Amino acid sequence: PFLVDNALVLYKIAFVVVIVLFTISTISALETIGTHENRKRTIAVSTFSQLIKVVAVIMGLLIAISILLHIDVKTTLASLGVVSAIIILVFKDTILGFVSGVQLAATKSIKVGDWVTLPGEKVDGTVMEVNLATAKIRNFDMTVSTVPTYSLIASTVTNHEPISALQIRLISRSIHI
Repeated sequence: PFLVDNALVLYKIAFVVVIVLFTISTISALETIGTHENRKRTIAVSTFSQLIKVVAVIMGLLIAISILLHIDVKTTLASLGVVSAIIILVFKDTILGFVSGVQLAATKSIKVGDWVTLPGEKVDGTVMEVNLATAKIRNFDMTVSTVPTYSLIASTVTNHEPISALQIRLISRSIHI
């Protein structure tokens, strides 16, 4: 019976792993289709797909832990409430980036292809990619700056996309008198 019980536990955990991997593969395929059809003009597709992947992995880990320890999933969730304060302290920047990435995706204030300026970060260029944790911006000197997404929410960001949409040229020069 001991061998059979262990084999059953391993089978259940393997089944959970397969379901999580299938879910992640399906979400990746939908993300590829969604970004191809949107031509990467919005960041909502990649951000929300990453959000769903993270939730799927966390749920899979919780179910696998509860199967391995022979306890109920509700008990595992309750015990995580105790550990959440430590997790928040350790992963503060990750959580800030995660929340700001979701907020950027929901408000659609900055999209891929927008021309943005972050004076505090000395970044001025076109948004190449926005993920849950970072944003890649190609500056006008062709360097690539990577800034945390929470700096796009917390600091002053000038989005010059309306100027580009109207095809107006903005020239910024200093005149010393």
